[in-house]
Amino acid sequence: MSGPARAQGSEITPSDYLASLRSMADSLPPRRVGTASTVGLPSGFTLPRGTGFAALALSDRRERTGSENLDGSGALGLGFGDAEETVGVDVILGFSSVGKGEGNEIDWDDFGDSGSVSIKFARRIPAPFEGEVASVAVGVDRAGRWGDMEEADPSYYAAGTTTFSLPVNDDILLPGLMTLGYATEIGTSEDEDGLFFGLGLGVSDHLSLGASWYGDEVIAGVTSTFEVSDRLDLQLGLSYGDVGQRNSDGRWMLSIAVVRADIF
Repeated sequence: MSGPARAQGSEITPSDYLASLRSMADSLPPRRVGTASTVGLPSGFTLPRGTGFAALALSDRRERTGSENLDGSGALGLGFGDAEETVGVDVILGFSSVGKGEGNEIDWDDFGDSGSVSIKFARRIPAPFEGEVASVAVGVDRAGRWGDMEEADPSYYAAGTTTFSLPVNDDILLPGLMTLGYATEIGTSEDEDGLFFGLGLGVSDHLSLGASWYGDEVIAGVTSTFEVSDRLDLQLGLSYGDVGQRNSDGRWMLSIAVVRADIF
């Protein structure tokens, strides 16, 4: 899930969220409550084969430049393969050119003029917790770039993710998600190499809380998920980047994603 996206730079990755959701739905006891999602970082899960998403994100400032202009981005993603039997693959097409208007006006006419292609490979592994699921992945963000994104360097990463459960009482389990990894070109300005770590906890049927360390900043947020139909999910996210304002003035990010299963 990834979770809420970071406009201008990292691509939107609700695939991280959906993969963990599907895995948990298949493996956890029926008394679990809600779903879990991390925010602002890649995970070890990939989309199930034939599952795709379309997403949009809006930020109150441009991450790379620090400009206080509104900025937007979008992404389309599709899952291939089978991470449990062989290898799961995510391919994501990201658009990052929205937000070139003056002041706080977004110029949608520029949408698609700049962007990148990202790819991830994942494999299921035994989980460290009984009854849970885990996966490891390697990937590259911004593997192919065009427009303004040609100036950005690719980001290579490796990540491991596992689900876990937090018992509230004899009748209720809260689902959790934990990710640990290492990546290049991450952080507030996306020019650092380092560790990333994230935790997510489902606290109700539709709400998950998450916090992450991403190279040099803390990202925190909430994710709300709704099942529109048997094959269609809607995900809404609100997060805040660089919570401690160590490297910037911080930024708010709002995202929306539609996820469709069994496309092929």
